[in-house]
Amino acid sequence: MTPGERVRELRESQGISQRDLEDRSGVSRRKIQRIEDGETPPDYTAVITKIASALSVPAQKLLRDPGGDFELMIRSCDLTQRGQYLLLHQCQRLGIACRFLAKQYPEYAPERLAAETGVPARETRLLLAPQSSTDISEASVKRLTQFLSEKAGVPRAWVEFGWFPHESSIRSDAWTLPISIQAQPSR
Repeated sequence: MTPGERVRELRESQGISQRDLEDRSGVSRRKIQRIEDGETPPDYTAVITKIASALSVPAQKLLRDPGGDFELMIRSCDLTQRGQYLLLHQCQRLGIACRFLAKQYPEYAPERLAAETGVPARETRLLLAPQSSTDISEASVKRLTQFLSEKAGVPRAWVEFGWFPHESSIRSDAWTLPISIQAQPSR
């Protein structure tokens, strides 16, 4: 979710119109519209700070990027650990993402995940257990994967396959056989 989308979500959840936000923050309605549409004006950080103050939230809440933070956490693991993530069941990778988000971002708490996705609370709790269970319905896995992708920015490819879309080395190079082990012609 982009900062502009977070501004819109917070503004609407508080029942505030763009005009009201303009009055409270001193930021023009047109600039608020542009930010909500994903544009970044030159004075972006100052504008976001004013908007955050008007919405009674810390500016960091609007500027942070859960999906980016998650990717940084995964990338900080050594290659052996990252290779092990490739071998995990999809539910286990989903559990890793859910645990990270629930710990770092309160809005991804188990109750909210269950409420917003329609996934049974029992299955959400199973995912958040240290050893994620694979006893989760396929429909729940799909709904949670979609939610994390759309709302938090966790790449769907990581949950489904264990790699990030822009990273080819984990997919191919790690599993390429050396040339000397190629099949020999039969005689």
